[in-house]
Amino acid sequence: MAVSMPLVHTDPFGLSLTGGVLGFAWTTDRPLLFDSAIGKLALYFRGTDDQFFVYYYNTSMQRAQYNLLDQRGNRSVVCIARSTEPEMDQLIIQVQAGSDEEICTVKITGAGMEESWQ
Repeated sequence: MAVSMPLVHTDPFGLSLTGGVLGFAWTTDRPLLFDSAIGKLALYFRGTDDQFFVYYYNTSMQRAQYNLLDQRGNRSVVCIARSTEPEMDQLIIQVQAGSDEEICTVKITGAGMEESWQ
Protein backbone atom coordinates (compact mmCIF):
# COMPACT_ATOMS: atom_id res chain seq x y z
CA MET A 1 0.00 0.00 0.00
CA ALA A 2 1.42 3.38 -1.00
CA VAL A 3 0.82 6.49 1.07
CA SER A 4 1.23 10.00 -0.32
CA MET A 5 3.78 12.18 1.50
CA PRO A 6 2.86 15.74 0.50
CA LEU A 7 4.80 18.86 1.35
CA VAL A 8 3.84 20.04 4.86
CA HIS A 9 6.12 23.04 5.36
CA THR A 10 9.06 24.91 3.84
CA ASP A 11 11.14 27.06 6.19
CA PRO A 12 12.73 30.43 5.26
CA PHE A 13 15.97 28.64 4.28
CA GLY A 14 14.20 26.37 1.77
CA LEU A 15 14.34 23.23 3.90
CA SER A 16 11.19 21.20 3.51
CA LEU A 17 9.15 18.78 5.59
CA THR A 18 6.88 16.11 4.17
CA GLY A 19 4.49 13.84 6.00
CA GLY A 20 1.80 11.26 5.65
CA VAL A 21 -0.75 9.50 7.82
CA LEU A 22 -0.64 5.73 8.02
CA GLY A 23 -4.35 5.18 8.67
CA PHE A 24 -3.86 1.41 8.84
CA ALA A 25 -1.08 1.66 11.48
CA TRP A 26 -2.93 1.14 14.75
CA THR A 27 -0.65 0.87 17.76
CA THR A 28 -0.43 1.90 21.38
CA ASP A 29 3.38 1.67 21.40
CA ARG A 30 5.92 4.14 20.07
CA PRO A 31 7.09 3.15 16.55
CA LEU A 32 10.81 2.82 15.80
CA LEU A 33 12.54 4.20 12.70
CA PHE A 34 15.66 2.46 11.35
CA ASP A 35 17.63 2.27 8.15
CA SER A 36 17.04 -1.16 6.69
CA ALA A 37 19.39 -3.65 5.05
CA ILE A 38 17.62 -3.11 1.71
CA GLY A 39 18.46 0.60 1.45
CA LYS A 40 15.16 2.01 2.68
CA LEU A 41 13.92 3.60 5.88
CA ALA A 42 11.85 1.15 7.91
CA LEU A 43 9.20 2.13 10.44
CA TYR A 44 8.58 -0.77 12.82
CA PHE A 45 5.58 -0.87 15.12
CA ARG A 46 3.53 -3.33 17.17
CA GLY A 47 -0.18 -3.71 16.41
CA THR A 48 -2.78 -3.78 19.16
CA ASP A 49 -2.97 -7.62 18.95
CA ASP A 50 0.86 -7.98 19.15
CA GLN A 51 1.19 -8.09 15.37
CA PHE A 52 4.54 -7.05 13.91
CA PHE A 53 4.26 -4.31 11.26
CA VAL A 54 6.83 -2.54 9.12
CA TYR A 55 6.38 0.27 6.62
CA TYR A 56 9.20 1.09 4.18
CA TYR A 57 10.11 4.46 2.73
CA ASN A 58 12.16 4.45 -0.45
CA THR A 59 14.94 7.02 -0.16
CA SER A 60 16.12 6.67 -3.77
CA MET A 61 13.72 9.23 -5.18
CA GLN A 62 14.53 11.29 -8.25
CA ARG A 63 14.06 15.05 -8.34
CA ALA A 64 11.92 16.65 -11.01
CA GLN A 65 13.90 18.11 -13.91
CA TYR A 66 12.80 20.86 -16.27
CA ASN A 67 14.54 21.50 -19.58
CA LEU A 68 14.52 25.14 -20.69
CA LEU A 69 14.87 25.57 -24.43
CA ASP A 70 16.54 28.33 -26.38
CA GLN A 71 14.93 30.16 -29.33
CA ARG A 72 15.84 27.30 -31.69
CA GLY A 73 14.27 24.66 -29.43
CA ASN A 74 17.57 23.30 -28.13
CA ARG A 75 17.97 22.53 -24.45
CA SER A 76 20.03 25.32 -22.93
CA VAL A 77 19.41 25.05 -19.17
CA VAL A 78 18.25 22.21 -16.93
CA CYS A 79 16.42 23.16 -13.73
CA ILE A 80 16.44 20.51 -10.99
CA ALA A 81 13.94 20.66 -8.11
CA ARG A 82 15.48 21.19 -4.67
CA SER A 83 13.58 18.26 -3.13
CA THR A 84 11.62 15.15 -4.13
CA GLU A 85 8.09 16.04 -3.01
CA PRO A 86 5.37 15.30 -5.58
CA GLU A 87 4.47 19.01 -5.62
CA MET A 88 7.83 19.71 -7.30
CA ASP A 89 6.56 17.79 -10.36
CA GLN A 90 3.97 20.55 -10.90
CA LEU A 91 6.25 23.62 -10.94
CA ILE A 92 5.80 26.25 -13.64
CA ILE A 93 8.97 27.97 -14.86
CA GLN A 94 8.60 31.11 -16.97
CA VAL A 95 11.49 32.95 -18.62
CA GLN A 96 10.93 36.44 -20.04
CA ALA A 97 13.40 38.48 -22.06
CA GLY A 98 15.09 41.39 -20.33
CA SER A 99 16.42 44.70 -21.54
CA ASP A 100 19.21 42.98 -23.55
CA GLU A 101 20.42 39.46 -24.47
CA GLU A 102 22.38 39.09 -21.23
CA ILE A 103 19.42 39.62 -18.89
CA CYS A 104 16.18 37.70 -18.40
CA THR A 105 13.57 37.34 -15.66
CA VAL A 106 12.86 33.86 -14.29
CA LYS A 107 9.69 33.15 -12.35
CA ILE A 108 8.98 29.81 -10.63
CA THR A 109 5.56 29.10 -9.16
CA GLY A 110 4.05 26.04 -7.52
CA ALA A 111 4.40 23.95 -4.36
CA GLY A 112 3.12 26.87 -2.28
CA MET A 113 5.85 29.24 -3.43
CA GLU A 114 6.58 31.94 -5.95
CA GLU A 115 10.14 33.03 -6.73
CA SER A 116 11.27 35.61 -9.23
CA TRP A 117 14.72 36.97 -10.09
CA GLN A 118 16.82 38.35 -12.95
